[in-house]
Amino acid sequence: MLNVELPGHGQSSAPARVDFAEIANQVTQLIRNQRLAPAVVIGHSIGGTLAAWTPVADSGAVKAVLIVDSSIAALPWPQNALDDLRKSLTANYVAGLRSFYAPIADGPAQIERLISTARHVPRETLLAYLEFAVHNSVVKDLGKINVPLEMISSSLSFQTSNHKKELAEAGYDGLKDFSSEEMSGTKHWVYWDQPQRYASLVDAFLRRVEAAGERRPSTR
Repeated sequence: MLNVELPGHGQSSAPARVDFAEIANQVTQLIRNQRLAPAVVIGHSIGGTLAAWTPVADSGAVKAVLIVDSSIAALPWPQNALDDLRKSLTANYVAGLRSFYAPIADGPAQIERLISTARHVPRETLLAYLEFAVHNSVVKDLGKINVPLEMISSSLSFQTSNHKKELAEAGYDGLKDFSSEEMSGTKHWVYWDQPQRYASLVDAFLRRVEAAGERRPSTR
């Protein structure tokens, strides 16, 4: 298993620019360099959005994608919302992060846990990821995603009873092999809110992927 630090996170240096296609290519190259291809790519939040780009970058390096509580369509943020976030983070980075995370985190302790690592991500890098996600989408390349893709969602993902419509708006309509699971009673960090339930869903998806691979006829 590889735990990948995205550019500008952890110990990795901040990128000159953020482009999900380029980062997806870096991830798939890493998978191949580590001789793990084809791999299951798992990503949470904007990392989940980016994970959907990996089979487009290199279909042979990826055998399935698991996205955790994220859209693969362009984020529906108006420019003024991005401008307001920039002002907030510029005025006081930690306080701005606290306000940003508060609506989607499960209480003050979780917020502080998030800030303890997020504060080390350069402000401009964080904003660049969000800016790219607002103005770009992998949806135009859905036809190139020919692997199983599942989305595990929190209760925050759905605002109405019409989940099918909301999943379509999030970019998931039109995928060849798509499934979804909702973790009711959770907020955005579902694996912290209900770790056992999350682990069981991940295991079930991995078993399904392996079973599908065993049934697939050999092309050799």
